[in-house]
Amino acid sequence: MKNYGSCVQDCRSAIKCDASHTKAYVQAAKTLILLSKYKEAVEMCTAGLEVSPSNEVLIDLKRKSEELETKSASKEAAKQSAIKNNCLQLVDAFKQLTSRGIVINMELPPVGLPESAGVQISFDHLNKIHWPVLFMYPEFGQTDFVQDVAEYVTIKHCLSQLLTPSDPPPWDV
Repeated sequence: MKNYGSCVQDCRSAIKCDASHTKAYVQAAKTLILLSKYKEAVEMCTAGLEVSPSNEVLIDLKRKSEELETKSASKEAAKQSAIKNNCLQLVDAFKQLTSRGIVINMELPPVGLPESAGVQISFDHLNKIHWPVLFMYPEFGQTDFVQDVAEYVTIKHCLSQLLTPSDPPPWDV
């Protein structure tokens, strides 16, 4: 059983009882690294090194924690940058759509299809809209989801691709 939180608490309790107990600092730092709490691991190593400045294990753990903290911060910054870029693209797409007189109802719930995950409205090099389209056949309880339909493609063309006479859907036989 990996109860890392309890392990850290136990180590902190041991340190309160005996501040010179270097094994508690080492174990707490190792556990904090496993919990991806790198800053706390660095602090734990620093506190342990005040008690035992020449402890090689604590020195190595501190170095490792600092490296992991730097990598984690870089990953988080990249993630935040990607989120920001995605938001800017969505705002730009929304502005382009509204400038064309296209109204988007933001009160409708999103489509709960696995195929629709991550699919967004986009624009090609000619500034033509490409958007996902959901065809619903309620009398048969069926749907077809097309991830990328250009604005100049007609519904008739989409349906001719989906509902071919040579390969009719099972519910239309």
